[in-house]
Amino acid sequence: MERLVTVDEVREAVESIGFNYIADRLLTTHRADWYLRVVSGFKVRADNKTEYAVWLYNADRNEPVLVEGFYTTDKEEAATKYREKH
Repeated sequence: MERLVTVDEVREAVESIGFNYIADRLLTTHRADWYLRVVSGFKVRADNKTEYAVWLYNADRNEPVLVEGFYTTDKEEAATKYREKH
């Protein structure tokens, strides 16, 4: 069932696991992949270091999920992972 995946929906998923939303994009331009999005977020840890994360958001489930998490304290590494994930 194809539907529109909203920024609010993705942001809610990120915030539900204690991260702040940065951005999201389509995984591919293939129409059949409408439900897959690459998502980035961050949180400030107890040690005051910022942790960045990149996930795959799967909206085609009874309960949408963030999977395939990549975590780092290196902002540039996270940005590269976000851009290159496919």
